[in-house]
Amino acid sequence: MEFFTTCVAKFLLYKKLNIDSRNKKEGIKMAQPKRRWSKARTGLRRSTWKVEKPSIATCPHCHEPVLPHRACTNCGYYNGKEVISVNEENA
Repeated sequence: MEFFTTCVAKFLLYKKLNIDSRNKKEGIKMAQPKRRWSKARTGLRRSTWKVEKPSIATCPHCHEPVLPHRACTNCGYYNGKEVISVNEENA
């Protein structure tokens, strides 16, 4: 009886999704592109994926190179104020 109910459930599901029950391997049809993308168009799309070197600013307090909008690891200053206390032994 259990086999019969599963077969009926599959049949109703296939009928609901408009799938031919004799051809189960194809499954649900999805949207497909009408034409193939050309190599030039693919290259144009991929051209924006490039690695850029980070911009480096100089610390106005100690003149060391730092990443912008980050506290200086050498002196601990950011925006003219000391935000990180740096040990003088390590610096």
